[in-house]
Amino acid sequence: MLNHYVASDTQLDQQAAYETRWRKFENLPQPRILATDNEVQIYPAERRVVIDGRYRMKNKTTQPIADLLVYLDPDFATVQLKVPGATLKEHDEVSGMRVYALATPLAAGAEFDFGYRIDVQNRGFTNSGAPGKIHYNGTFFNNIDYFPQFGYQRGGEIKDRNERRDRGLGEPRRMPKLETAPRTDNYLSDDSDWIDFKSTVCTSPDQIAMAPGYLQREWEENGRRCFRYEMDSPILGFWAYLSADWAVKRDRWNDVAIEVYYDRKHP
Repeated sequence: MLNHYVASDTQLDQQAAYETRWRKFENLPQPRILATDNEVQIYPAERRVVIDGRYRMKNKTTQPIADLLVYLDPDFATVQLKVPGATLKEHDEVSGMRVYALATPLAAGAEFDFGYRIDVQNRGFTNSGAPGKIHYNGTFFNNIDYFPQFGYQRGGEIKDRNERRDRGLGEPRRMPKLETAPRTDNYLSDDSDWIDFKSTVCTSPDQIAMAPGYLQREWEENGRRCFRYEMDSPILGFWAYLSADWAVKRDRWNDVAIEVYYDRKHP
């Protein structure tokens, strides 16, 4: 048995349990990500990704933060989180939510480093039959898929009105009216604003790995092909990684370098 099958009704029940248990913490103040620097190892032949990284976090609220709510997909093979001066006081293994109690509440304006190591392996096929994220040729995933997130995840709620009614969850929530909408979050993330982004990504020697930013350096290390990307200005807290055996067409237009990455079977 490579994976545990979860029937669709069971999945919906788990989503309902998540909302019932954790929605009451939706407005609990949480720190925000200021910067990230990650090392991402993509192993296409194993359909595996290993992420070592850190966030620089800051309490941007006006009150101290005593508890840190961290969400990660519960199906990951290995998760190691490094939260300085904190103890794990609750772990919902079904939903993937963790609660860390900080030894000293994080004061307003204070910053700290949050470290993590995550090991993801796609074995077999998905429950739904839809494509996964990590492939022999054509890996594509983003930070929402595999990186730690903070606070209650509203995106995990059931959207179907009838399924919600069957489980006593009430009507689905709509977007707030423009005139009354809070302007504390951007449309992509509620745990960061603008962040400084840096990342090293390595893959098999026959593939090219990509991430946001400008390529600073490319090299080979231990039989792997590595790339260092850095952004020259802050970005929104949403980023992605790709790896594939691409052909590259290069050209220039005035002083602008142009590169098109494509599959050789589709020239």
